[in-house]
Amino acid sequence: MKNYVKCLGIIALVAVIGLLAACGGEVPEKTIKVTGVTAEYLKETKFEIQVRADAFTPGEHTVAKGDGRLSASTVTFDLYIEGSNSTRWTDKGTFNLWLFINGNWVAYADIIEIKDAVTTIPFSKFTFW
Repeated sequence: MKNYVKCLGIIALVAVIGLLAACGGEVPEKTIKVTGVTAEYLKETKFEIQVRADAFTPGEHTVAKGDGRLSASTVTFDLYIEGSNSTRWTDKGTFNLWLFINGNWVAYADIIEIKDAVTTIPFSKFTFW
């Protein structure tokens, strides 16, 4: 009986370690999807988004950015660490988003929580200048 309990204990320990290893693996790369882009912007050719720690300091405190791919009325941005075009951003938290269209800063969204691999934000959440 002692050996039986000992064996069950070892099996349980191995199962827990395996579960922790499987769940605690990689941190997901972040992507932002902006849905419901209005008709006036659907003809635009270049979308860029910047994830910033401070909404009121233009050009500073950018932690990630991405170029957008427009499909139907959704723009998808794969996020990269600021200053890198190859290292994907994996951070999470609450940030401010700045939206550039054709190289011009046109809108921002305050206090957006980014925690999952894909964060979906309605276009109407942005405040336009």
